[in-house]
This record gives sequence, C-alpha cells and structure tokens, in this order.
Amino acid sequence: MKSNGLGGIKHEKLKAILFLFILLLGLAFTKRLLRSQKTTPWLSEDVPTQIVVNLLKQETKETIYPFNPNFISDYRGYIIELTPAQIDRIHAFRAEGKWINSIAQFQPIAQVDAKWIEKYRPYFSFPKRKSTPKPKNRFSTPKIININAASVAHFQAIRGIGPVLSERIVKYRKRLGGFSALDQLLEVYGLSPEVVQRLQKNAQLGAVPKIERLSINDASLQELSALPYLNWKEAKQIVAFRTQQQKMVFNDLKKYAILDSLKIERLALYLY
Repeated sequence: MKSNGLGGIKHEKLKAILFLFILLLGLAFTKRLLRSQKTTPWLSEDVPTQIVVNLLKQETKETIYPFNPNFISDYRGYIIELTPAQIDRIHAFRAEGKWINSIAQFQPIAQVDAKWIEKYRPYFSFPKRKSTPKPKNRFSTPKIININAASVAHFQAIRGIGPVLSERIVKYRKRLGGFSALDQLLEVYGLSPEVVQRLQKNAQLGAVPKIERLSINDASLQELSALPYLNWKEAKQIVAFRTQQQKMVFNDLKKYAILDSLKIERLALYLY
C-alpha cells in the first residue's frame, strides 16, 4: 500500500513538470512571433490588433491628397510624414497671422529636407485668396461744395456733419434765402466752430443770392418780423422807433442800439 502511494506522488510530479515545459515552449513561441511582427511595446501583448493597425497605416499612407500647408492638422501632418516638431513650427508661424505662400517659403519654416520636398511637391495646393477691397472713407478727400446749391448728402461728406445737421443747414439756407457769407454757417444751431472751419475749407458760396431788400420805413410789422435776423419783439421796437422819429435811416439802428452790431450787419442784406 505504501509503495502505491509513492508511485502516485511521482506520477503527479511528472505531469506538473510536463505542463511547465509546455508552458515555457508556448511563451518562447509567442515572444518569437512578437519579434517577427516588430510591434511597439504598448501593443506587444495584442498581436492581432497590431497587425490590423500596421495594415491600416500602410493603406493610409498610400493615399495622399492635395493639401494647403496653411491648414495642416496633426493627422494630416502624420500622413505626409511630418514630425510633431515640424507641425508645431507650422502652427506657430500661422498663429502669428502669417501665411505660407510658396513651397520655398514652407521649407525653412517646417525645416524639411529636399528629399521630402521632392516627394510631396505635387500635392501642395495654394488657393488664390481674393483681396478684400478697403472700405472707402467718405471723409478722406472731400470735394469743394457749393453751399448755396449743395444737397443734404453733400454736407454729410464733411466729417462731423451727420443727417440731422445737414438737414438743418439746408433749412437755414432756405430761411436766409441763400448764404451771403461763409461765416453765416456759424449761425446754424449745433454746428461747432471746428466743424464750420472744416466746412469752410471745403466750401464756396457759388452764386450769391439776390435778395430783394425792404425799406426800413415802409416795411410792415409782419414783413420785418419775417426777416431772418428779427423776432417779433425787435420788429415792434423798430416800428415804434420810426413812428417816434417819423422817418429813419438804416444806420439809426446803430445809433440807438436797438440791435447788436452783428444783427445790424446781417440785416443790411435785407433792409435799407
């Protein structure tokens, strides 16, 4: 009975040794197969996957499409055999807002050799970029305008004069019967002296309006108050003064200081 027990133990030991031997042979075969496939360390334990990846790489690299070097992605760069450092140099150049416009310009930027250039030269594509015309500045070269004939649009060509002010100039010109002097522009409400000065540099009177002047002694109260430089109260003062004096001349307005000197100067265009 004892001899049979020892024999059973020996038989089990032989089976274990044989299993270990077969396992070692399997490991050796697997290692040799991995070396034959030349896999990377991180895929060395997955032989079927690595084989598929290698086939995909080979197929992809055989299909090269035309490319614009200004828009090379990491994936596209890999396909055309650019290193990560070369791709980074291209991206850094573009990040500065610059454009690659030729193969000769591309080579020193990416730092590729002549052999690479010869291989991929046929695939470079440089689409012609349409030049965007610069917007015209309507204030750049204002033309000389005739302020007695200019339209609303003409006045808006002067920097500082928008739609509201241009309309106001035209309305005031109509009230005056036409500008008789360039400095009358200062009387337009809202026009600053700087804008008037700019307008005067690019304006001319053109034909001075012919204004039919009224007699200061014969004009009615309504006619006087309708003049551009007189209001109703001032017109009444003139009528009262001429009634008291029975007759007056235009210069009497200065003598009795009924109006300020500027108004008197302007009224000379309408009264005598």
